[in-house]
Amino acid sequence: MNRNWRLDCDRGRFALKHLTDRDMAAVRRNLGVLDRLAAAGVPVAAPVATASGELVCEIGGNAYYLCEWVEGVHPGPDMTLAQAEHMGAVIGRIHRALADPALGLPAPRSGPAKVNDPEAALAETERFLKLAAAGSDAFDRAAVPVLRRRLDLIAAHARLRPETTAVVGPQGWTHGDCQDWNLIWADGRIGAVIDWDRIGVRPYAEELVRAATWQFYGPDGRIDLDKAASLLAGYRSVRPIDREALADAARRRWWKMLSHCWHLVFHYDRADRFCDDLFFGDERMITWWTANLEAVEATFGKNLSNFSNHRRAGCRECGARSVPGARAAARTARRRRRTIMKYLLLKHYRGAPASVNDVPMDRWTPEEISAHMQYMSDFATRLEGTGEFVDGQALAPEGTFVRYDGEGRPPVTDGPFAETKDLIAGWMVIDVDSYDRAVELAGELSAAPGAGGRPIHEWLELRPFLTERPATTE
Repeated sequence: MNRNWRLDCDRGRFALKHLTDRDMAAVRRNLGVLDRLAAAGVPVAAPVATASGELVCEIGGNAYYLCEWVEGVHPGPDMTLAQAEHMGAVIGRIHRALADPALGLPAPRSGPAKVNDPEAALAETERFLKLAAAGSDAFDRAAVPVLRRRLDLIAAHARLRPETTAVVGPQGWTHGDCQDWNLIWADGRIGAVIDWDRIGVRPYAEELVRAATWQFYGPDGRIDLDKAASLLAGYRSVRPIDREALADAARRRWWKMLSHCWHLVFHYDRADRFCDDLFFGDERMITWWTANLEAVEATFGKNLSNFSNHRRAGCRECGARSVPGARAAARTARRRRRTIMKYLLLKHYRGAPASVNDVPMDRWTPEEISAHMQYMSDFATRLEGTGEFVDGQALAPEGTFVRYDGEGRPPVTDGPFAETKDLIAGWMVIDVDSYDRAVELAGELSAAPGAGGRPIHEWLELRPFLTERPATTE
């Protein structure tokens, strides 16, 4: 990752960037077109040349470049719909300007896209899991359950990876990293786009999908699809973009993020912890994205084939329409598990020990009820993404007892018994690989917010199904 500093000097304030993992000739070329991009209406931070006229300064094996400091803010996912539309229009202007032959860039050469092999992805994730399990710090401990879930996600969804390396839609020169930290806002508009050292030839749709998904995902991993749609509308106000190209780019971006933990390459292979926080944020996003793949692709373009069929077939199994190689990849991950178990989580109106935050729901505010229901919905959505959610329902507090009363007679009913000592409020069935995982998920669900927005810490009853289903690996 690159490192940056703010420099306060007699001549003014500047930003200094330390370049790593870059072709210096390409960086010089890229910085050399910024004056022409500015003339074309693209907001840039002007580079500052050395005394000898060089835009890149190399000292002792390190390379740096300097640009003018631009004051502003980074709104993150909280930007308005109007700001999202403006961001899309700026990206459109960037693509239009970079495509102008007068800019002096070489004619772009389109090429195939890499599609990560699922078995290689599983092997890499297993390697990182072993490194995390052998570690002892807080990052390692937090990474272990995340990587275990990632293995399940890859195995369950490998069949949905892009089927070909042929990219849909046009390719051309792009910025390469249009996201929050490289966009400086002032007065509700982008005042400068920075970090132009990554200019390269890519699918235009890829840059749009990458920008929208990283810009608009929140702390819970949910991508704000309304803002993504506004970004696309802003882009289309400047230049056209094909819906099929966007849907293809969305699928490719999803699989790339699911099948490669680039953050852990930095953490474990390069001893660089700069990306540690990004790892957990991106994990929440890819989990949510996987559970909402259809909705995301509908926003960007159109639904691609067989996701609905896959959901109906069940996330843990690869059906007859599997992409070649995916079945073997799923088997590889499942060999870690001897038994897959279903558990019933029971939520009680009455009959369980008292919760820590024991204020009854009928005394909650509407906002507290809404927050509680959203937590429950997000929890189920996340488990759909990992293949661990089976079903769940809330129950009314009133019920009726029914029993058989003999041949030719109607059933006998009694009740309702609202005063029954033990009263079930709802249930959820989960499909997990161990008792410990079932306990972990029950604990998470117990933390749903209640009165005052504080976790309820309620007691949930965890009941295993009477029989266990063997997990076959062949």
